[in-house]
Amino acid sequence: MNTRLTIIALVLGVLFTTSAFAVDLLDPKSVFSGDAEVCLSDGSSLYIFHPNGEFTLEPLGISGRTIEGKWNYDSEGLHITGIWSWINGSSVHNDRREMDIHVGYVGSKTTDYSSRITAKQHKIQEAYFLIDRIEKQKLWPTNVSPGGSLPKANHD
Repeated sequence: MNTRLTIIALVLGVLFTTSAFAVDLLDPKSVFSGDAEVCLSDGSSLYIFHPNGEFTLEPLGISGRTIEGKWNYDSEGLHITGIWSWINGSSVHNDRREMDIHVGYVGSKTTDYSSRITAKQHKIQEAYFLIDRIEKQKLWPTNVSPGGSLPKANHD
């Protein structure tokens, strides 16, 4: 009888713990409506979504990940493609990656912030992100476009 109570308590504990950490994801249209720049921060990085489709990620501190690229969204979430690098550390040259994220929370309060990279002023909102996928993009030979056929090897 004691074993049954222990099992029931464990199952209930897991259910309550799981539901406490579940996050409702926001529809990107509710976050990215209009022609204004959207600046969100998870506490360590600044995600800048420019209205023209350009994307910038920079660290809030003196060191961290950077991304320069493009963004868009659909019913599946936000899609970011760009060149990844690192401030104050070594990084791979031309490190192209794709990242899919979802926004789980955006705070209503804004904070003034001056970029350490560009010195541009931003109004940032705190946010919670769920990173769904990060994938390194394959590099193509310079004489072939993606989707095209590779040149035949010359064995002479």
